[in-house]
Amino acid sequence: MNEDVMAKLDVFIDMVREVQTEQRSLKDAIAGQGERIARMQGRLDEQSRILIALIPTQLAAVPRPAA
Repeated sequence: MNEDVMAKLDVFIDMVREVQTEQRSLKDAIAGQGERIARMQGRLDEQSRILIALIPTQLAAVPRPAA
């Protein structure tokens, strides 16, 4: 009976280790996604600043329609 309990504990310990490994993997993936999102936000901010800078120039360059 003692051997049976020890075998079950070994299986349980292996399962816990697998879950820990998966959690670390997920944590790394989430961190990677956060970095990608931060880079995308930076690009969007830059594009937004460019568009904001161009809009007044473009509007001023367009001739007004004849009345």
